[in-house]
Amino acid sequence: MFASSFWWFLLLPIVVTMGAFHGAVINWFAHKYGYINFRLKNTSRNLLVVDVLMLGESYHNNHHKHPSSVNFGRRWHEIDPVYPIVLLLKWLRIINFPKASMSALEVRQEKPSNHVE
Repeated sequence: MFASSFWWFLLLPIVVTMGAFHGAVINWFAHKYGYINFRLKNTSRNLLVVDVLMLGESYHNNHHKHPSSVNFGRRWHEIDPVYPIVLLLKWLRIINFPKASMSALEVRQEKPSNHVE
């Protein structure tokens, strides 16, 4: 079952509202405003310089360049706050993810394009 106690169902309106809010912010704003790390054939942009509010999801341009990456941050200031949690869960062997086609070293060596507003 979805919830282990009845009172958990009281959180459903918050979950539904946050999902819609999150989708609107990322899929609309992150294709109109922000900066570009990688020149791609789409309009994706990184919305926030430091993305704590959207938990790394607003690094949308990075996501479009490396869609299967666990860490959406690419520059020194792009901190994906969920990435350390994912690494902890992997270390605890709660989750597991396959090796990416591009190694972490290759991703770090890849140079993003010039900062564009």
